[in-house]
Amino acid sequence: MSDMRRAAFTLGIASALLGACSGPVAIAFFEEVTWYGYGLPDAQLRREVELAAASAGVQLQAVVDTGSQPRAALSAALEAHRADLAVLFPLLSLEAEAIASAHPSVHFVAIGGLEPTAANLTSVQFDSDRALENAGRVMALYVAARPGTRVAVIERPLAGSGGAEHVVAGVLDEAGPTLLLRRELQAGADRVRLRRLIEGVVRDGAVVVFLDVGDLAAVALATIADQGALAAVRNWGRRPGYKRVLLLSVDEVLSDGLRAGLEGAAARADGRGPPPGTISVPARLVWRIDEEPPPAAAALVDEKVPSGTPPPPIDAR
Repeated sequence: MSDMRRAAFTLGIASALLGACSGPVAIAFFEEVTWYGYGLPDAQLRREVELAAASAGVQLQAVVDTGSQPRAALSAALEAHRADLAVLFPLLSLEAEAIASAHPSVHFVAIGGLEPTAANLTSVQFDSDRALENAGRVMALYVAARPGTRVAVIERPLAGSGGAEHVVAGVLDEAGPTLLLRRELQAGADRVRLRRLIEGVVRDGAVVVFLDVGDLAAVALATIADQGALAAVRNWGRRPGYKRVLLLSVDEVLSDGLRAGLEGAAARADGRGPPPGTISVPARLVWRIDEEPPPAAAALVDEKVPSGTPPPPIDAR
């Protein structure tokens, strides 16, 4: 980066950090499908985004695009807010390189973006591998305390989010193969086939089921609830519902990624940060029932979010 570009970049980030005096100069740009996908009320999610940015010293305003031309809407938002700093979320973060080139005076933080090369782009990627392996270990420890029970992993190749291999590795590392049931939902399979898979693993002793089944997750959770078992899922966050069904979730926490990206951008602005590259943010393993995790599992859990309701009986199958 040239000295002139570095000076302009530093001034822009500094403006965002001092923006409380002059109004927001940093925005977080969401497409509608991403914004509502977090499953939180609008006002609550806006507040959480603002607080996460404030913890990194940035005054930021969330902008939600409901139209069909997000690139044009982003350009309009940058101009309207006179933004020096902008955070992009999927799916638009996948176009961050071209966007950064089109707006060289703005620094972009792309949550879920690809490896960047533009000088005014910082990318943030979530690393879920450790949390998924620990989820497998925790589930194995949970069923080991309940003789005769097992862990099931149900995946739907291509449609799922991936990660089942890491869960399986965690189960095998902790308990070996005897406690594990692994099932695959074939491409094109419907809700009936999924229900039968779940009913089958519960009949074979599973009291905890890790799900990676894409858009069939709600059907799977309802079936697991009917069967009196527990589930582990990815990226549940604080969505309502199924509180008595969820044992664990592996969550890529929005505030963690936002804070890391903004701190990385600020560090680069004053010369402390690395050259353009990707910041890795660990996902969290969240325990979601009211009873305490097994003693050996406690250190593997990153966070506890009590359900507020008693867990199902140990032998409920």
